[in-house]
Amino acid sequence: MILLTEAPNDASLLPMFGGLATLAPIPHGDFAFFGTWEEGKGIRVCIERKRTRDLLTCIQSTGRHLKQVQDAHDDGFEFIALIWEEDPPVRRSMDGLLEIRWGQGWTSLDPQMEYSRLSSYLYQISLYLGVLVLRSHNSRETVQHVIDLYHLFQKEPEKHSSLHGFYSPPIPQKLLVKPSLVRRVAKELPGIGWQKSETVAQHFHSVRAMVNATEAEWRGLDGIGVKGAKAIAEVLE
Repeated sequence: MILLTEAPNDASLLPMFGGLATLAPIPHGDFAFFGTWEEGKGIRVCIERKRTRDLLTCIQSTGRHLKQVQDAHDDGFEFIALIWEEDPPVRRSMDGLLEIRWGQGWTSLDPQMEYSRLSSYLYQISLYLGVLVLRSHNSRETVQHVIDLYHLFQKEPEKHSSLHGFYSPPIPQKLLVKPSLVRRVAKELPGIGWQKSETVAQHFHSVRAMVNATEAEWRGLDGIGVKGAKAIAEVLE
């Protein structure tokens, strides 16, 4: 069961949950529920809902949302989420300011605020505090986010099938590691290039060993033929 705060602004959402939620005086967030984590461990999930003006006020002056995150964490909530309900909509102006939809047009805040300040705040709470940031365009979409998260946390992570088809990291981890000196030197040799340099780096553990290798040893590497080995040996000599 999803617990929904009794605050009037949020309590009005109750009919949209279709019986999955109940009003309760929850101490943190606008929505909360119990979930399941690895090996059946029970966890608590806290979700905060912020409309645009409220979120911007928290960023500009009060710092209230940050305190809410810290309080929920101190109280033992393992997962914390923020749903930014973009009402009214915002956009980045041509000069980088944050503008809010106002009637049929757009207006900047007073005092003016750069759009990057909003995006930076969302990046920071996501990366540094581990807060899941979701964005919705209306209250109905907000409710659907909460329901989806509720269903997600009713099973252990390993019982979800969506990621079971991935047997290698989605991000090529090799690109995050600086190439070794051996590989950087090897890629400059005739016929090696970037792709074959990995094979060379796996075979030779130092530049000295690579330079001192015989033509026969070069022929033994995958993808390097007789002509290629001879050319490499000549260059290194």
